[in-house]
Formats: sequence, C-alpha cells, structure tokens
Amino acid sequence: MRKISRALITVPLSITLLAGCQSNNMLDNEKTAATLVSVIDSISSQADSLSLDSKEEYVSLVKEIKEYVKNINSNPKEFDSQEKINKITEQYDIYIEKIENIAEENSITLNYDVGLNDTP
Repeated sequence: MRKISRALITVPLSITLLAGCQSNNMLDNEKTAATLVSVIDSISSQADSLSLDSKEEYVSLVKEIKEYVKNINSNPKEFDSQEKINKITEQYDIYIEKIENIAEENSITLNYDVGLNDTP
C-alpha cells in the first residue's frame, strides 16, 4: 500500500512535462495535454478516496501515460504532421476518459481548470 501511495504522489511531478511537449501552433493539443495533467493532479490529490483496485488501475494507467509521453518526446518526427499531432491528441483524450471513469467509480470530482486561453 505504501508503494502505491508513493507512486500516486510522485507521478504528477513527472507528468507535467506533457504540456511542454507541444509547439506554440498546436493549441488543441496543448489544451488536451493540460487537461490530462489537470485530471491526473486532481485524482492524485484525492488518492485516499480511491478503492485499492482503483489505485492499482490508476497507477498502472499513469505508468502507461508516462511511457507514451516518453516515447513521443524522444521522437521529434511524432510532431511533424497535423495527422500525427491529432493522433497524439486522441490518445490523450482516451487517457482522460479512463481517468474520468476511475474518478466516477470512486465519487471523485475532477478539476478541469487548465489555465489556457481559448485564443492562440
């Protein structure tokens, strides 16, 4: 249990790199990345409300997200076309949905305040 709790605390610090991996011309991708970071931070701050199964699922999911982000950030060609950027954004949306499901199952309210303006 201590290992899971420690993972929940340390994960948001490393996942904040998500928002920085996009260029200035990719506002939708940046917003989605910022939303992903926000929901991760939000659920992590309420980790005590998660069931044991949900904690394990959440930690596994965050590890998957970290690996995905590491892979796309290590390959600059992942951002060389709008199609590839859209694919990344779609994957972020999938992760957001999975976190939302975990939050809903555990009656956790997520914070979606990402602090980005709607204009480029």
